[in-house]
Amino acid sequence: MKRKFLRRTAPGVRNLGPDHVSGGLLIEYMLSRVGLSDLSETVLLDVGCGIRFANTISELGLAVRKYIGIEIDAETIEYLRENFSPPEFEFHQANQKNAFYNPEGSDDFVRLAEKLSEPADLTGMFSVITHQCPEEAAETFRFAQAATRPDGKLFFSAFVHGEGHAPFETGEARSLPVFRTISDDAIAKLAQLSESGLEYFEWDESRPGFMSGYTLPFLTSLVEQNGWEVVDVAPPWPNDLPIQTSFVCKRK
Repeated sequence: MKRKFLRRTAPGVRNLGPDHVSGGLLIEYMLSRVGLSDLSETVLLDVGCGIRFANTISELGLAVRKYIGIEIDAETIEYLRENFSPPEFEFHQANQKNAFYNPEGSDDFVRLAEKLSEPADLTGMFSVITHQCPEEAAETFRFAQAATRPDGKLFFSAFVHGEGHAPFETGEARSLPVFRTISDDAIAKLAQLSESGLEYFEWDESRPGFMSGYTLPFLTSLVEQNGWEVVDVAPPWPNDLPIQTSFVCKRK
């Protein structure tokens, strides 16, 4: 049974169809970026997992050596553990503090890496940094570094503006209801990030973490200060897929 609280998928992703359809497309894109053809020999760590990729692997019968999901919502973790069994699946609840999703969180997120059965070959974070301030994002990058093999890779998406990256002016983004709630003044302010010297921006200051944006130089620096080297960056909405600016990184 899928409960309402489990549906935390962005509108653009929902428009692609059921979880296993959108999930298949997103996994395929991630694999193409990191140079893999499939997951059969891969331990995939999914931070902020929700239920989409577990559903995708199950419904499409994808071969995966192990899928490890990390999620802050306790009921989501309960659902996943009840419906997706070891040894292919493993799930952990994180009590990471997040201004929007988990303001009362307190655990040292990085230490959760010690509880994983094995380190990841590939860590994926779809729409995680998009909801984190710099301090939260730095902790997330440190966790990913601690949880990933020395020769492993990190793939993540983020709201980035400037230098060819424009979250709302490409694809179908500007027509989506969630984006129409953002004022034109906020869009104009975002467009001036590079010129103003503002490196990090909350689209809705009354709801920090709802949509958190960065300049490319600042986010790259944040990544590289916390255990990673950025090796590739792609602009948002590739082939009209609802993915924001995406990064491929290797461990330092």
